[in-house]
Amino acid sequence: MPAVKIKNIHIQGLRGVKDELVLPLEEKSIVLYGDNGTGKSSITDSIEWFYYGKIAHLSGEEIGKLGLEALRNISLPDDKKGSLEIKYSNSSLNCSKNIEIKKGILKTDSTNKNTSFVEFIKASQRERLILHYAELVNFILSTKTEKLANVSEIIGFSEVTSTRTVLKKALNDLARELKNKNLDGTINIQQGNLLKQLNQNITSEPHFINAINELISPLKLGKKIEKFSDINAIIMAIKKPTDNTIIEQQSFYSGIRDHVGKLKLKIDSFDEAYREYETQYNKLSGDADNLKKIILNDLLGAGEKILKEGHYTDSSCPLCLQPKDSKYLLKEIQERIDDIKKVRAEQKKLSDIKTQFEATIKEVAYDVNGLLKNKYFIDPSNAKLKAKVEIVKNALSKYSQELIVDIAADKKIKTSAELKIKPNSLNEVEAICSQKYDQLKSQIKDDKATDIVVKIELSKSAYSQIEALKKEKELIEEQKATFEIIYADFVKKQKEGLESFINNFSGIINEYYQFMNPEEQIKEIKLKTIENEDELVGLTVSFKYYDSEVSPPHKYFSESHLNCFGLAFFLASVRAFNKENKFILMDDVISSFDANHRKRFADLLIEKFAEYQIILLTHEKQWFDYVKSVVQNKNWQISEIKWSEAKGAHLEESAGSLRQRIEYKITNNVDDDLGNNIRVYLEHILKNIASTLKVKVEFQFNDKNEDRMCHELLSELKGKAAKSSTDFTVYSPLFGRTLASTFIANKDSHDSSFNPSMGDLKALWKDAQDIENLFYCVTCQKFVSLKYYDEGNKKVKCKCGAKEYSWKK
Repeated sequence: MPAVKIKNIHIQGLRGVKDELVLPLEEKSIVLYGDNGTGKSSITDSIEWFYYGKIAHLSGEEIGKLGLEALRNISLPDDKKGSLEIKYSNSSLNCSKNIEIKKGILKTDSTNKNTSFVEFIKASQRERLILHYAELVNFILSTKTEKLANVSEIIGFSEVTSTRTVLKKALNDLARELKNKNLDGTINIQQGNLLKQLNQNITSEPHFINAINELISPLKLGKKIEKFSDINAIIMAIKKPTDNTIIEQQSFYSGIRDHVGKLKLKIDSFDEAYREYETQYNKLSGDADNLKKIILNDLLGAGEKILKEGHYTDSSCPLCLQPKDSKYLLKEIQERIDDIKKVRAEQKKLSDIKTQFEATIKEVAYDVNGLLKNKYFIDPSNAKLKAKVEIVKNALSKYSQELIVDIAADKKIKTSAELKIKPNSLNEVEAICSQKYDQLKSQIKDDKATDIVVKIELSKSAYSQIEALKKEKELIEEQKATFEIIYADFVKKQKEGLESFINNFSGIINEYYQFMNPEEQIKEIKLKTIENEDELVGLTVSFKYYDSEVSPPHKYFSESHLNCFGLAFFLASVRAFNKENKFILMDDVISSFDANHRKRFADLLIEKFAEYQIILLTHEKQWFDYVKSVVQNKNWQISEIKWSEAKGAHLEESAGSLRQRIEYKITNNVDDDLGNNIRVYLEHILKNIASTLKVKVEFQFNDKNEDRMCHELLSELKGKAAKSSTDFTVYSPLFGRTLASTFIANKDSHDSSFNPSMGDLKALWKDAQDIENLFYCVTCQKFVSLKYYDEGNKKVKCKCGAKEYSWKK
């Protein structure tokens, strides 16, 4: 589906629009002029709400997080809906979005609930459709991390980064699991057990089976073990009922010895992990001031939002009221927020270390607690052993106790040297277990069968554990190797994709910036990625300044140049990312531009974005006049926004639609505001005639020139016609009559005791039409103009020549 343009916008009862405001765009671009306070931004706010469900610059604690409390026009009755209807070039997307009060609560709904429309809005929310002046420098003043997040969100790269983060975490987790489990060390412990029982270093299953067969050969059973599963049958053949107790006890002491052996392997890794935690903890606790600043994060964030959205423009800090330029204040706030983000990142690092270490401690503690529940610990003869194991348990719990110390309490934690488990205590446990194990072994030394059964049982257990540990190690290593390949390839593709996009995107930004700033020493503007340990951590903006590469722009750019970059970035984003919509709306974006940049920006829009539908709002009259002059023949619409108590924000009516309204009122004898309607229409016609015939009126500055009254314009036109042509002598009574009739229009336009009758108003309308017909040709639909002056015959004509008058220049 091709990107859509807007055919019609109809706003009722929203923001500054009390009655209605209609933009019959018919897929055309439009430039709209309106003084500050006339309600231009009502259009912007309404469209922003339509697409995004909120108005960002109105969102806040006092108004509400979505800004909806300020959306309905304040004078709208509770039983009336506020609404925005948009009709698109694709009619299936046409929709009206309403807001109304139901049972005292604001409710919103949309008329188009089709899946295609819902998906269209969802996709549109990722596009760049609206630009406010306050947003121009947001990107360039944002932190490096925020720049990356901004671009990532637009291009969907944040999802790619999230995937990369997941892959990296999985890879790190597997590496950590291999290290923490120390599977090689555990395998060696069990290999040692096999060596004790079989007096051989077993290397394979056939080797193990052969060793068992050698072990049972003195019993002359008349059968051999062929495979591992045959072992249980052999054990049952030679085991006596009393053997179970001996086997359980020897397994008990052997098991404790094995666990202690594994724990000894982990002492150093425990110590290393805790030292990492201790270092990070001390680093943060030693920066207590920054930790305390975290509580200011919400306040600073609110200040940043207010300044970014242009709600506060005074040259002072809103809290301390000390003199401070708002842009520099915003930069300082962002730097403080950035510092807090760094502290929070360090806090998260501490939390991650703690979580990983806690998991390891809990795993070992769980094993120790399981040992202590064994029934043989109840035996008084094992009291000393139990006490020694309890010492080990307590040593582990001390780690856990330090991990729960609140860093905000500004307390010191114990050092790794104070907590490290002493090898002596573990050695003592091993010594007791070995002694007990040997005592049991001595009891059965004369019972060959029992001795062999015990050796087989313990050998089988050791060998089974070795095989399981080998498989576990192999599986983890295979997973790790696979993730390493995937991650390396993913990182390579990610970098290639991002670099390609960044280079192309930078080229577009630079092209638009150079268009607005030709022949300046700022060249080759680029976005550049920033990496830290193979991780993308931010974006920065660099450029060539007198052939030297420098950064950041706000260190060198003037305010006008910063705004040019903001426009270039927005327009490049439109070009790169907008796939659903072919329109953009820019609201008063040239307020701080110098004259040259304003002109170049207008030229950029017209030359580079001719295929886009542009909705351009401005309160800058000179710039409006310039844009109006260059788009008149480019199928743009041109209009002005006015404000009145009765209507609120509304468009200045065109002569054509005003004529239809006047004729409707006259036909139906509706005199309400009719005199004022005729006055406005006559003023519009007289301004056109005065322009085409170069009728001179008294000089007025700026907007006063646009507010010429009928009587002044008509008087000067009458004088000009009398001096330039004898053809108008016959029309002198018409001029005189119409001049007198303007009294009626003026009185009807203002509070007055004079109430013109319908007959008076019809006569006024007849005079206005007669004046128009003198100078307007219905055939070519052009006014007579000096543009079509016939030098030979000294005549002024319309374009087709059907209407002409003698005329002396």
